[in-house]
Amino acid sequence: MGTLGGQGSFLDSYLSTQKSTIFAHVGVLIYVFDTQETDKEWENDLGYFRQCLTALARFSPECVTFVLVHKMVGRG
Repeated sequence: MGTLGGQGSFLDSYLSTQKSTIFAHVGVLIYVFDTQETDKEWENDLGYFRQCLTALARFSPECVTFVLVHKMVGRG
């Protein structure tokens, strides 16, 4: 699927009209959660993740999923 940061309209399209194409024959999903998100962004991201898992269960049930948690710590 590529990088989707800040591109909610593309992700919405992937999860609706293009779902059967985007999620077919997927071998690996690497999903990155950003710990610096607001509560609303976190809820949205978690919703997208759930939708991805549901689509993968249907179109690529053998897909392996990795979840990464990104935390940026300032220097100094």
